[in-house]
Parts: sequence; structure tokens; C-alpha cells
Amino acid sequence: IFGSPIPNVKVAGEFTGDLFVGGNLGIGTTSPKTRLHFSGNTDFPPFILLTSEEAPANGKTVGIGSFLGNGNFQVIRMTDSGAATARTDLSILASNGNVGIGTDAPPQKLTIFQDTDDFGNGLRVESASAIADLSASLAGVRLSSSKDLLLGSGGNTQVIIKSDGGVGIGTTAPAAGVKLDVAGIVKATVFEGSGA
Repeated sequence: IFGSPIPNVKVAGEFTGDLFVGGNLGIGTTSPKTRLHFSGNTDFPPFILLTSEEAPANGKTVGIGSFLGNGNFQVIRMTDSGAATARTDLSILASNGNVGIGTDAPPQKLTIFQDTDDFGNGLRVESASAIADLSASLAGVRLSSSKDLLLGSGGNTQVIIKSDGGVGIGTTAPAAGVKLDVAGIVKATVFEGSGA
């Protein structure tokens, strides 16, 4: 659709075939504000559906929409029949900008919801030589490599867990073969042990 000036054209019902638009295109609105403007008056189904014919069953379709009641932006996994599954892939709250992955109600700026108690369904930070997994359900961090785990503050490393299990506190080089090496004063109520 071209012209000078660009004409206003309204199409009702379904449209198939190629469509070339020289101006703004509105779907559900007669006054599009940008090149492609979706508008609707229902929460579900979402405004945009993206479907892959090669994806696994009941995982081929993703719905994208902004919901009426709260204005939240959501990306929802849908079944082949067009029904929403129990999974919200991505949510951005209109009220505060909080981002949720796997949840539609993130309480913090970034919330990742785990539906299983393991390291394979949380947060992963990956580089060319190391992988670090964070799991809230297991309350832990795991390195899937031979790298050391560092904990620090003030720009300095305060605790190191070596790949062989040795722990250093106040030192980044705990003695080899020692399970705990502390560089500093240790205060404890009771020390227990066996051997020399």
C-alpha cells in the first residue's frame, strides 16, 4: 500500500498473501503510532502468536502481549491448541519494571523462578572456560569446571574454595592438602578433632 500522501486503508477479517505497507500499520487500531502497532481489548489470547512447525509438541507457539488489567508485558508458552501452559517465560511489570523469568509476579528487579530443586533450572553464567550455576532451592553456587570459587567484598577476595575442596579464609593460596587455611586469628568456643 503506497501513495503520496500514504492513504488510510482499513481491512476487516482475515488477510492472506503478501502485503507491502509504505506507512504505519495498525492491527486492532485505526491510528497506529509506529510502523507496526498492535492493539486489543482482551487479555487472552495475546496480541502476537509466533509458531514454529519444527518445535516439540505443545511447545510450538509463543504468545506475546501487554495485559489490560495491569499493563504487564508477558511472553507465554502456549500449547498447540492455543491454550496457555502453566509456564510464563518472561514478564515485565508495568508498575516498577521488575523482570521475571518463569514467573508473572517478580518481587525484585530480576527474579528467576525454579520449579525443580536442582542446579539445572536457575541462573547460569558461562564463559569460554567456566560455568557457574546458581540455585535458590539448593541455596548454593556450583562451578561446572576446575575453577576456584571466590567470595569477596571491598574489591578483595576474602574466601576461596579451591577445586580440590580446600578452603582459604584471608588467603587466596591455601596450603596444598589442607582443608581449611586461615590467614588471621581464629576465635572459637570449642575445637574438636582427631589425629595430630
